Amino acid sequence: MFSDDGISLEPTEAVKQRNLKLAERHRAKGDYVRHIEIDIKGPIDELMFCDTVEKLASAPAAHSIDLIIDCPGGECFPAMLLHKQLRDHPAERKTAHIVGSCESGGLLIALAADRRIASRKASFLIHQTRCGEYSVTSWTAADFQRQADQFRAIDTDMFALITQRTGIDVSTIQNIASDESPSSIDWCLENGIIHEIAEDRQ
Repeated sequence: MFSDDGISLEPTEAVKQRNLKLAERHRAKGDYVRHIEIDIKGPIDELMFCDTVEKLASAPAAHSIDLIIDCPGGECFPAMLLHKQLRDHPAERKTAHIVGSCESGGLLIALAADRRIASRKASFLIHQTRCGEYSVTSWTAADFQRQADQFRAIDTDMFALITQRTGIDVSTIQNIASDESPSSIDWCLENGIIHEIAEDRQ
């Protein structure tokens, strides 16, 4: 659903080369933004999506990106698309500093970083796609089935993404998501969701 080639959620070689060439043109001019810091704080919504995309677009040649994450999740489409935007950016170093909640879609955004560092007070949660409210006043059985099919497709992409970025077996992720219990920080460290536990960062 979210892949460029219909197969993998990894950035395609064509996308990598296009963005790298754009970065090189900016870098050749000498005057460009070399580093950006992006706050991913609060629920994921359209405003957060637009703000983050704008920051990335303003620094297409940046060498490094720091994400400061305290996010309880939110809308799944902006979360997946932000993951993709961050992965597509040609910065050589992308680091997520998880200072609080890193749940649901917040985790998907964190996984866009190649280095993920968590505070001891960080919390982690993987769960299945769900809908907080209905957008119509009445649904038929077919309407519910279509929505369920879409949720399953999103879950498939989400679980594949977590597997690709951590190496955790997809069946393990499915079981954790079904249980909807928080994952301990030590389990996250052991299984590649994070790479380091650090002192608290404000």
